[in-house]
Amino acid sequence: MKSNLDKGVLRFIESWVPIGLGVLEILVGLALVLFVSLTPLINMSLQPWLLNVLRDLGIGLLAAGIITASLEPISRRRMQRDIDEIRQVHFESMLKGLMPEPIFREVQAHIIGQPFLRKDFHLAIELSWVDEAREYIHMSQSVSYAVQNVSRTLEDYRLHTFEERVNEDAFPGCTHIDEIRVSLSGPEPVFYTGAHLEKFITVTDQFIEARIPVKLEPGQAATIATRTESVLASRDVYTYHMTKPTIQLDVTVAHPEDLAVRAAPMHPSRNAFVVEVEVPTLKRWRIEAGLLPFQGVQLSWRPI
Repeated sequence: MKSNLDKGVLRFIESWVPIGLGVLEILVGLALVLFVSLTPLINMSLQPWLLNVLRDLGIGLLAAGIITASLEPISRRRMQRDIDEIRQVHFESMLKGLMPEPIFREVQAHIIGQPFLRKDFHLAIELSWVDEAREYIHMSQSVSYAVQNVSRTLEDYRLHTFEERVNEDAFPGCTHIDEIRVSLSGPEPVFYTGAHLEKFITVTDQFIEARIPVKLEPGQAATIATRTESVLASRDVYTYHMTKPTIQLDVTVAHPEDLAVRAAPMHPSRNAFVVEVEVPTLKRWRIEAGLLPFQGVQLSWRPI
């Protein structure tokens, strides 16, 4: 914590001291130029050579101040960007030597080259019976997570919510997206519901999905929350995998007492899979680790 604070102070000094010095040089230069210009008006007697020296000094300070306040910070940022690029190339060349070329290309495309990192992914599912024969189950699903732009450029995060329309023949209109909420630092959250949400939704015979672009500045983060509903078979397997690199997955399932629900981690580190709650009507699991694309959890349920 102290190290991060020291680095922040150092970055503040490096960014603002040149600007402050430049402004000071500009003010002193202006003062000298004005002094020389006003000398005849205030009946001050000075040698012409001294006035010329003061005027030239003022003009020089003005030029130096403009350069210090503008070009110096730009030069520093450019040099830092060059250093970061050199480090990135060096890092990638090291990784390239540790694995076969086809594996490295996949790592580079789906991990190293990804501009976004997601954290604290929470999946909350509520299951309930639809029919007395217990052939179908209603699923209400809420998802929330934080996503951050870890690149050095402005990027569009493609918010994507997706559900398969597997039982629309038996239950028309049972699969739908209820709400999407996007919270950026500062302004109030943006709620997408009703007609505001409809223009982002695509519906086919196989699925319903919503795609919403979210612009994120370098280092900026957003909190995403979605809520969907669907009807599934009472004996089913539901796979939930990550589409982008994610840190920590939390899954909670509330269900009827006569429905058996299990989870299997889709992650190589079995020790990272933690069972938080396991009672007749509530289950909760966590994966306390980083998750790569297509890693996650596989849920299964069946009537007891």
